[in-house]
Amino acid sequence: MEELKLKGKIIGLDTMVFIYHFEENQLYSPLTFSIFESLEKGNFQAITSILTLLEILVKPKKENNLLLTERYKLLFETFPNLQVKELNENIADIASSLRANYNINTPKC
Repeated sequence: MEELKLKGKIIGLDTMVFIYHFEENQLYSPLTFSIFESLEKGNFQAITSILTLLEILVKPKKENNLLLTERYKLLFETFPNLQVKELNENIADIASSLRANYNINTPKC
């Protein structure tokens, strides 16, 4: 796959990027592999929300897979160049503006 052109950038990663990667989705896993490999090498920085972790943990918990649950938690805590952002009032304010202006949906928790 062609090298990602993200050197020095900060990108946001949605839950589906992680799900496609973890589940080795045939259509998207070549791209997700490239994303995570480049991220690990420090070619760019990435941000995701704590809601991503919430969504990622549902399947292993439904399957009572405690080992996988802990692996995912550890990955989110330690993966190089990945920041997991907590939600706060400022983020809620910005997100509501984005929803109002662009009709972006928020996760159904």
